[in-house]
Amino acid sequence: MANTQYLDKEGLVYFWNKLKDTFVRKDGDKVLSDNNFTNEEKEKLARLEDTSAATLLTQEEIPGTTQRYTFEEDGTIKKIEHVQNGQTIRTDAFTFAENVITEVRTASTGETLTIVTNTATMETTTTYTEGLTDGN
Repeated sequence: MANTQYLDKEGLVYFWNKLKDTFVRKDGDKVLSDNNFTNEEKEKLARLEDTSAATLLTQEEIPGTTQRYTFEEDGTIKKIEHVQNGQTIRTDAFTFAENVITEVRTASTGETLTIVTNTATMETTTTYTEGLTDGN
């Protein structure tokens, strides 16, 4: 005959708590395909999109992209296009003046990050500008 083992009360309580932690309880008649986001949740999601554009602008290297470089006749860098799946997702434009390098990073969504570096002091200022929205 097989050796049968049973859970004692403590083991059963432990098992039940683990089960409750593992699964999500059903909330009334709601199902996963319902579109029942609150306005607060929708606003959070909208901010995530803005955050991802801001993240894209602050990254030095963008994983999964190839770069297309454009140079001035004197060999200085003019522009870098970051391309992913055939689409330019960010363009970095450079201008040079005496002791100043200006880099303007523009995401495909219109947001820009301008980085101005004084090469004599190595001080940097950064300005973020949101993209245009529908209706502007």
